[in-house]
Amino acid sequence: MDVVDKSVIKSGQGKGELIELSPLDVLTGHFSVRGVYVFKEPPNILRLKTMLAQSLTLYPEYSASMLREGNRFFLKLDDRGVGFSVYRSPQRWCDTPHLLPVTEDSPLIDNQLMPQDVFAGNEPLNAFRITLFDDGYWTLAVRNIHSQADGSAYCDFLQTWSALYCEKTPRAAVDFPRAFISSLAKGTGYKPSHKFRVFPALNFDLAERVYFQKQQQGYSQVSIAQTALKNLAQDCCTRVGTTLTTSDVMHALGWKAFALTSGKSNKEFCTLYTVFDLRHVQGLAIPRHYRGNAVIERHATMSFGELRTRDIDDIALFFRENTKPLNRAEIEADIAYLQREYDGGFVDDEYGRFSHFIRASVVDCLDGTGLFVNDMRFLKTPTIVFEGKPLWFETVIALGFNFMGIYRDNNDTLVIRYVGDKPTVLPFSTAITELLDGAELTDIVSAPLVTNPWR
Repeated sequence: MDVVDKSVIKSGQGKGELIELSPLDVLTGHFSVRGVYVFKEPPNILRLKTMLAQSLTLYPEYSASMLREGNRFFLKLDDRGVGFSVYRSPQRWCDTPHLLPVTEDSPLIDNQLMPQDVFAGNEPLNAFRITLFDDGYWTLAVRNIHSQADGSAYCDFLQTWSALYCEKTPRAAVDFPRAFISSLAKGTGYKPSHKFRVFPALNFDLAERVYFQKQQQGYSQVSIAQTALKNLAQDCCTRVGTTLTTSDVMHALGWKAFALTSGKSNKEFCTLYTVFDLRHVQGLAIPRHYRGNAVIERHATMSFGELRTRDIDDIALFFRENTKPLNRAEIEADIAYLQREYDGGFVDDEYGRFSHFIRASVVDCLDGTGLFVNDMRFLKTPTIVFEGKPLWFETVIALGFNFMGIYRDNNDTLVIRYVGDKPTVLPFSTAITELLDGAELTDIVSAPLVTNPWR
């Protein structure tokens, strides 16, 4: 690929104010989140750059640097800028099907930042990489740091950028203090709620364990007609006599398929982990446009034997009853626990994460008894418009953990992506097709071998 442009875009503003991160920001860690949007109509590059700079005046946090002072973390609004690069490929997008799914060594994306790079300040935290193809298609690869903004917050920024590009008035940016998260902390903080599982600090090298796990993993994809899922959800609601969402049913499908193909004994317990956005919890008063991380893990546990024998509607109901609704008392206990760890300085020096505990999802996924599910349909992908709507959006496959992602394309088709041990990826996809009529197996790919444990 030829380099067309490589620069740093700044807003021209920045007085150096400090914004302290919340304990929820530290919980998710200072790791890079990367995704790729695919568009058909070619963009005006100069206008993209101009409107990106204007967007940063409304969202100065995304042009900031990150500081660590002792065991506390801050965003410094110093207008460090964001990376912006443009590459031109001699190939046609339609002739390069191997570029999807986007893996960690894809030529479409920028490298992720190591935690030490985040605080060194040698490179912008956020970066945008455009690849122009010979047939007019183009991709927009984004990179941000999760402790700076979760998926919903970052989508708000991208919406503003796209609105300005399209000569529309963006929604007014909301400046809501991160300190509000800390104000929710209630209680002693010695014990989180039962819905937030944590384990004591690990006695093994996590990086080495993840590196080994990556060598064993592959991924697969299944396409599902949205109508097939809606019909199944409606049937499940009728049978259990209560409301179930398509997300509940999709979690149940993945959970059951994972149990059917894992090879674990019936007596072992399998835990499904998912994330919930606190912006949608009644009574918390966190605005929808809150900047920062506002997601927290929840889980449900059932034996492999039960998962293999129980019906999808029973599993979906069990998932819903054990993870929802989020209530204020549970959230207050969880944040109090995290705040106590943060205030006590229990943060490791190397990676800036909590040192007294590790999220149970990490250990369970490494042990093969946990599945992490993320429903990407809740991201506002169709509203990010440059010349036209994106044809597709996906996050970069992060090998190392058992993971199922749920995506939706412009044709209202769902794509279910599974990451797991190579021998299980084909059986998992087959199980999904058997559990849900209307599913079509579209792709089975083995994960590439990697040499860098953090790529």
